Formats: sequence, structure tokens, C-alpha cells
Amino acid sequence: MDQLFEIYQQLLWLPPMVTYTGSALATFLLAFAKTFQTKNIVAGHTKSAYFMSWTVTALEVTNVTLIVAGGWWALLSTGFGGSLGVVLSMKLHGRIYGGVRSGQRNKQPDPGSPSESVHQTS
Repeated sequence: MDQLFEIYQQLLWLPPMVTYTGSALATFLLAFAKTFQTKNIVAGHTKSAYFMSWTVTALEVTNVTLIVAGGWWALLSTGFGGSLGVVLSMKLHGRIYGGVRSGQRNKQPDPGSPSESVHQTS
């Protein structure tokens, strides 16, 4: 395992700031792509899901490589990048394809459930 780590360090010898910035950016893009992909699958956007699969695969490999090069400290930058990527992807997917966004869900009760007026007592 130590030999593998040495090989990665030789191949990807980068200054720490570049490694952490790169891992934040790679994780941002990966989280963005995975969230977008999930929303594509749920909504049935087949073409977009097909091409996004290739993007997710490339970003997975890039992300793992940068984390190995950066060590445990890369956890901070990857967490930050991933959090931003998920939130922005959800917002962008809603703008591109329309649909329900957070806080705008249908507030009507289900037909089979009792209405709120039944539960009110005076």
C-alpha cells in the first residue's frame, strides 16, 4: 500500500494548495453531476442521463486520485465542494427542466387522508 501511495505522489506531485483547490473543484463537479443525474433519472430525461453517466465516471476517477494525493486534509475541501455542488445542482435542474422546487410542493391533502378540519376541536 505504501508503494502505491508513493507512485501516486510521484505522478501527482502538486503543491498542497493546488491539491486541495483541485479536490474541492472536482468534488463540487462530482456532487453537481451526481445530483443532476439523480434528478434526470427520476424525471425520465434519458439523453441527459446517458451523457451525465460519462461525466460522473470521469469525475469519480479524478476525485479519488486527488484525495489520495491530498491525504486526510482533503476531507475539508471535498466536503465544502460537495455541499455547494449538491445545492447548486438542485437549483439549476429545477430551472432547466422546471418541476417542483424546495418549498413549493403541492400543499393539498391526499384524497384518502382525513382533512385538517376533522382534527380541529373547539
